[in-house]
Order: sequence, then structure tokens, then C-alpha cells
Amino acid sequence: RAEALGLAAALEHCVNDWRQRLAPARIALEIESALGSMEPSRGLALFRLIQEAMTNVARHSRATRCEIDMDKFGSGSHQALF
Repeated sequence: RAEALGLAAALEHCVNDWRQRLAPARIALEIESALGSMEPSRGLALFRLIQEAMTNVARHSRATRCEIDMDKFGSGSHQALF
């Protein structure tokens, strides 16, 4: 799905699914626009990381809020903060 939609759209779709599953918990997603220029293989890896992180939130926490902030630093270093 990540390849077909593009990284940002795929992440939005993924997070929206989790919003429905974990309601009434609030899930915020912030994506820097520069992430769209990421190599497809790195984007897919990042998408899978977010999926796994959300699975862990659902299974192992009783969180009422989850924030995901994704940024690009320097010449290609990316960071996702939860």
C-alpha cells in the first residue's frame, strides 16, 4: 500500500485505521513535506516501522494519546519520534 499511495498518504491511511481501532485515544501525525523525496525502499521501511510502533502501542500500552512526528535532517537523515 505504501508504494501505491506514496509515503505521506500511506501513513495517513495507516494512522486513520489506528484512530478507529484505538478510539477514543488521540493519535497525531506530523509529516515534514521533504519526506516525499525519500528513496522508495527507505520510505517502505519507515512505513513498516510506524505500523509496528502502532501495533506495540495497541498491545502494550493504555495510551490515551500518541504523537508521531517525522522530520528530515541534513542530507538525508530521517527521524520518527513517538
